Amino acid sequence: MTNVIERLRASKRETESADFESGLTAGREWGMKSAEFKELERLSDFCRESKGGVEGWLELFDITHTNAASLAERVCSVVQGDDECACSDVDEFWEDIASETDREPAEWLRGFTEGAVAVFREVEDQL
Repeated sequence: MTNVIERLRASKRETESADFESGLTAGREWGMKSAEFKELERLSDFCRESKGGVEGWLELFDITHTNAASLAERVCSVVQGDDECACSDVDEFWEDIASETDREPAEWLRGFTEGAVAVFREVEDQL
């Protein structure tokens, strides 16, 4: 059983890594091509204020405190500055960024958020 556990752990790490990289690319692209200043500022501010900063994400990605809201909804809420996004708002926000399946893994959303915030932080002192 030890071999099975090790193999599955490695598989899980590879999947999470691929999800993160895919999200990172999507977040950078969104940040560079279609995000509005206020959306990026809100997301960046949220990350700065979160416990642990960009690497922490404790408030956003703590699955035990999601209150039935998906992580994709929570990211949308932060970006839009609205504590409770309507389902139509969430779908509209994500429709050009990623499919529902792509955006469900927490690692994809963490990558997306880090990518978008990185774009904003690269240029914010020039704005």
